[in-house]
Amino acid sequence: MLDLSREKLTELDTLMPIELKRSIWLMTMKVDVEVTSKEIITPSSPTPAHLRHYQLSSLDQLAPLVYNPLVLFYESNDKTVPNITEISSHLKKSLAEVLTLFYPLAGRIKHDDWCVDCNDEGIPYLEAQVNCKLSDFLKNPIPDQLSKFVPFELGDHIDKELALGVQLSVFECGGFAIGQCVSHRLADASSYFMLSKTWAATARGEANIEHPDLLSGTRFPPKDVLAYDPRFNISRNKVTKRFLFNGSMIEALREKYVEGAFGSKENQKRPSRVEALTSFMWSRYLANSIKITGADDVKLYTMIHAVNPRPRYVPPLPQNSFGNIYRVAMTDPLLRDACNTYGRVMEEVRAEIKKIDDECVKGLQQGAEQSWIPVNENTGRLTELELVSLGFTSYCRFPAYDNDFGWGRPAWVFSAPLTFKNLTAFMDTKEGDGIEAYIGLEEQLMAEFETDAEFMAYLEVELVSRELIRPSSPTPDHFRRYQLSFLDQISPPVYSPLVIFFSSAEADKKFHIGDITNRLKKSLSDVLVHFYPLAGRANDNMFIDCNDEGTPFLETRVKCQLSDVIQNPVPSELNRLVPYQLDEVADLALGVQLNVFECGGIAIGACISHKIADALSFFMFIKTWAGTARRNHGHQIDDHTVMSPQFVSATLFPPRNISGFNPSVGITKENIVTKRFVFDASKIDLIKSKYGDSEHEHEHEHEHEHDSLESHQRPPSRVEALSAFIWSRYVAATKAGTEAPERVYAIVHAVNLRTRIDPPLPECSFGNLYRIAVTVPRLDTGEECYGLVRQVREQVSHIDKDYVKKLQEGNEHLGFIKQSSENFTKGEMVTLSFTSLCRFPLYEADFGWGKPTWVGSPALTFNNLVVFMDTKSGGGIEAYINMKEGDLAKIEADKEFTAFVSS
Repeated sequence: MLDLSREKLTELDTLMPIELKRSIWLMTMKVDVEVTSKEIITPSSPTPAHLRHYQLSSLDQLAPLVYNPLVLFYESNDKTVPNITEISSHLKKSLAEVLTLFYPLAGRIKHDDWCVDCNDEGIPYLEAQVNCKLSDFLKNPIPDQLSKFVPFELGDHIDKELALGVQLSVFECGGFAIGQCVSHRLADASSYFMLSKTWAATARGEANIEHPDLLSGTRFPPKDVLAYDPRFNISRNKVTKRFLFNGSMIEALREKYVEGAFGSKENQKRPSRVEALTSFMWSRYLANSIKITGADDVKLYTMIHAVNPRPRYVPPLPQNSFGNIYRVAMTDPLLRDACNTYGRVMEEVRAEIKKIDDECVKGLQQGAEQSWIPVNENTGRLTELELVSLGFTSYCRFPAYDNDFGWGRPAWVFSAPLTFKNLTAFMDTKEGDGIEAYIGLEEQLMAEFETDAEFMAYLEVELVSRELIRPSSPTPDHFRRYQLSFLDQISPPVYSPLVIFFSSAEADKKFHIGDITNRLKKSLSDVLVHFYPLAGRANDNMFIDCNDEGTPFLETRVKCQLSDVIQNPVPSELNRLVPYQLDEVADLALGVQLNVFECGGIAIGACISHKIADALSFFMFIKTWAGTARRNHGHQIDDHTVMSPQFVSATLFPPRNISGFNPSVGITKENIVTKRFVFDASKIDLIKSKYGDSEHEHEHEHEHEHDSLESHQRPPSRVEALSAFIWSRYVAATKAGTEAPERVYAIVHAVNLRTRIDPPLPECSFGNLYRIAVTVPRLDTGEECYGLVRQVREQVSHIDKDYVKKLQEGNEHLGFIKQSSENFTKGEMVTLSFTSLCRFPLYEADFGWGKPTWVGSPALTFNNLVVFMDTKSGGGIEAYINMKEGDLAKIEADKEFTAFVSS
């Protein structure tokens, strides 16, 4: 038995590391919220007499008798410093104005009469004090404690007449939370998110405020529902827990469910994030339920999905339609055999949801009984069987993080119902790629979930904290607008990732995670002063608002050893170690994630938006950040290590109207896989010899060309030889048997412009200062490697000062890339692109605890892209090949290719 005597606890307290003490304190922290004032907010203008009676609809009648919560958490910043009294006054004034539009919410619900008396009696507005800092609370938000931030108890409110309540809760640090409760009797999720959005817009002083459409009772007249119990499944006998699925985990599930669907993978509609996650959670719910109770023929296991019928009506109902305009789709996808797993669950759900169509909605309006109850082949058995259901409701894609009342966007948003048993609610993470899942289950079933190996396999990386790191000094007003250049505008909307691993295996490297975290955050704050656009927010494809809102800094715990990852790296697994989904660029320019392994080793994952920086700019930032961290810790560093960036890109390449050009061409996830191939130094020397010999045999044929003889005689570099080799094997493996022999095969190289401008730019020039050289080699000689290095060099040599001058003019180059994109989209040109990170100082990123053990790249989202990185020894090259699964399989089956691969 665990000894928790006072003496033992004192002994443990003495021995326990400080960061572990803090983690235990956070997990057991009791949050006290003390209400300090209460008042009633009434509409700023009286409700006209003819609007005093608000008729509830038949769909409102069926809505459960609970309050739905929405809690918006805001960190203290320059915009909120004035004082909390001003903030509260601002909220109350704008709320009074909004209640004029949403007047039923200021009235009183008459449950027996199925109406609201819109008498302007107003809504309760509470103010409260919280006994902790907001940052401490957000490190481990416990669902059951979140109910303290809303003014009403969330459960059954058959005796409550109030439709809405608001609570402003102020933390010790000055941060605060705006908690709202809306009666589900009046509003579904879409409606109360609309209310919050309108309130925020009103507070900001927006001129064009969208009014709610309050015609639900007219469209769906009330009817007799005496036999219906609106308290169904409302329960206090359950546990609600929050599970975080990041973007890479969800992508893995999406791939899994495509593979399990019927028919060929190419013909399947890829599941959405929510479809994949619901199918997965349903399969684990069913498995764990049967594990507890055993297989039982008298139980009918069903999935229930909330569906918004607004867009399913013909013509669609207005998006601002207020009320309970939703229905449920019920599915019973028992996993009867191997064919009925994975994709089959998703297919059955889609089929049921599809039934909620125009005909169904019109049936609801007419009171048709079959439109009220989900119908399938098992409906008739409902009276014979015990119904066991797991419900799903998704708030993903709702504009939860757009609630800016005038002091910035929320740091975190909570809006999960906490009153239902067997209900799962999904919410987007702030970055938008991950999903927070709130699951309410009976205690025994929750315990099975948390020990289910398959369920927990997708939660190996646990987020323990998230905060925004702001520049240590504010950005001057004259630097607040950072203009994107023409080259930034045409760069792909993706994040460029990097993961830097540090082992603590050596005797002199026992990491103190608390110190490392603080050192990274302090140095990041300092370096953002110089790289200030990275702490701002992007505005469309034109500029960065350098508003110092900050860079997300996440800290995670990885449930494996660092050696497990780096001994046999899988690129797609590395995506879990960076903070963003790479192809879903939001307005954030930079993100950092500190990953702590069970062994004590760490990995720093960073993502930078390709809309603002190329690879050289990214590595300059990493180098400067690492140097700043060492300098802050007392190390001597030279000026070359810590560089101040020069922001000259938009001056050299002014922005242009790029309408008609799609920078996303080539970005895809469909059937793309990434694999890492290592070519050691000896194998690369053999490849260099092969391509060097080919060049010398034919050099006399080209002596008349403008390139110097010296250029022809110069042996190929490692990157030149390896890119030529991989391209030739790709063509050999994929061209045979193609149905389109007229296709053009091209090899594409990224080229740094800094040294090719007259006069050359310094290395510290920041931005997208690169272009691509496109080579279309001759393939009719019988020897595919013939002259390939020379041809590539010729194309690269064309990117000179004259090319740069034309590029600065912009129009001619824009026409060229538009045509190239069109050819690519049509399939007329097949490209294999190469970008080399070799010779970049990847292994010089010493933050003060030594050089990296390994540096790796997550899987990227481009088809036919090869990324080169030096091995740690510097002689070999790691090649990350991103390609369609079938094409990459052909290359792996190519004996000449595999003969040169070391691992």
